[in-house]
Amino acid sequence: MKYLVKKGYLLFFNAVFSFCLVAQPDQKSQEAYQLTLRKTSERIVVDGELNEAVWSSTDSASNFWMNYPVDGLRVGDELKTIVRVTYDDTYLYIAAICMGAPPFVVQSLKRDNPLFWTGDAFAVVIDPVNEKTNGFIFGINPEGVQTEALITGEPARRGAELSGYNDAWDNKWYAQSKIQEDRWTTEMAIPFKTLRFGEKEHWGINFNRLDAKSNSHSSWTPVPRQFYGVDLGYTGTIVWDRAPKKIKNNISIIPYMLSGGYEDFEANTDAAFNARVGLDAKVAVTSSLNLDLTVNPDFSQVDVDEQQTNLTTVDLNYPEKRLLFLENSDIFGDFGTPPLRPFFSRKIGLDGDGNTIPVLYGARLSGNLNKNLRMGLMNTQTREEELPGNNYTSLAMHQRILKRSTLRGYLHNRQGYSGGSSLKEDYNRVGGLEFSYRSQDSQWQAVGGYGLSIAAAAGQDNYFYNLSGGYNGKSLSMAYNLTGMGDNYINDFGFMPR
Repeated sequence: MKYLVKKGYLLFFNAVFSFCLVAQPDQKSQEAYQLTLRKTSERIVVDGELNEAVWSSTDSASNFWMNYPVDGLRVGDELKTIVRVTYDDTYLYIAAICMGAPPFVVQSLKRDNPLFWTGDAFAVVIDPVNEKTNGFIFGINPEGVQTEALITGEPARRGAELSGYNDAWDNKWYAQSKIQEDRWTTEMAIPFKTLRFGEKEHWGINFNRLDAKSNSHSSWTPVPRQFYGVDLGYTGTIVWDRAPKKIKNNISIIPYMLSGGYEDFEANTDAAFNARVGLDAKVAVTSSLNLDLTVNPDFSQVDVDEQQTNLTTVDLNYPEKRLLFLENSDIFGDFGTPPLRPFFSRKIGLDGDGNTIPVLYGARLSGNLNKNLRMGLMNTQTREEELPGNNYTSLAMHQRILKRSTLRGYLHNRQGYSGGSSLKEDYNRVGGLEFSYRSQDSQWQAVGGYGLSIAAAAGQDNYFYNLSGGYNGKSLSMAYNLTGMGDNYINDFGFMPR
């Protein structure tokens, strides 16, 4: 008996065919859309005023392209956007002039609210490694409300769930906006220590503008309307006058201490007190390789999950929000095909019934070893209480080939511990290989993978495979998904609804 999921669907043909200009992805966009970035010695006050002299002398990006509801057309002067960029030793500065008449639409004044993208907004997409694999997005609206997220090279197809977008990532950066009579203006200051980059003179970049009253999205480089403007396949380039250097002593530490006490007056017992200390730390090993550490973590400050009603017989897939597991999460978690994933970090620190198991420590090294090779190595240990403790070790490697395609593999190991010794019959090992093909224009994609598991109680029939792919055109979209696993495929790391 095998567990098999088959899914295929064909979206509609559109009877109206557009004769618009076809967007130029990848290398062509990077050659045609370039900004020269020069260092400034002027002090920039981030107030949205744009009254510093440097903003009148830097190279500018303007003459945006429509992305939605139509593409291939230039944006008119009534909604013109002008962007300028400069930097100093600490910050990357971005200024934007967004033409348009107030009032502007602001759906929420809360930071990182999903409603942010339904109002007026300006956003910058940055790909520091410039290899279309991962990047950052920073957005602001006319009232100065900020949002930020990590993004991956997954195609950002419009009309589908935006995969590869992780807004649980939070970092400190500065921005402010100013509403004027016929426009709104904004300034951003993004610390270099927030970004992960190699010492390269060319970064990928794109600028996006959302105007709610006209229900339009536009971008600096032309992006086909079937994709959101954040797709890394359509970035332009910023050319540094001098490649930025690694930030020295780029270390952040977040310690905590909890204490409490109680006394039972009815039982006439002595007062009891307890205390707990721990910390999270982030260390930039290189400018593109990051080490996350946690000791005796307390996750009480993590955003709570959005409540969902489960009427099915399988678990719900909640997003990861714990700091240790956020950055470069795609290196570990992008294997398989939704909803089946060989690695799901929410399994660490939970028992089979979803109850919390304290984590003693965790270490996670992730990022780019070079422009084509990304890696992730993680080790965490849970505390032994009523159940044995567990040590979780994961290794994942991504080798980029064929422009935007990837050959990748993973190894996961869970080992049970009790009384300081490993339990011979309490373990789970999982490994697999996967090839992900993606065309330069994001329209064609295909994924194929195969994996095996080893556990004490399992025998043969311990395989897992996945095949998926599709085409994303303006008038036609189609996709297929085939996933299967054997009866004895046991994966304590993964999200495997059965």
